[in-house]
Amino acid sequence: MDVKGPILFVLVLFLFVLQVLAGRDFYKILQVSKEATTKQIKSAYRKLAKQMHPDKNPDDPTATEKFQELALAYEV
Repeated sequence: MDVKGPILFVLVLFLFVLQVLAGRDFYKILQVSKEATTKQIKSAYRKLAKQMHPDKNPDDPTATEKFQELALAYEV
């Protein structure tokens, strides 16, 4: 059984994810300081999620992308 293919795929995927995440400052995206508490981060996320939701910004073609980036920043 050849396991090199799946292992190589997982490794490449992992490196791609690292590359994508490496250049992002999640605190900046959430507009909080690096010393922010969990409560402050959650509050900032909810406030920004309401403002940046694609349904609230139908004229902005990048609204979905911005909203997804915000969600990713909060998840991390």
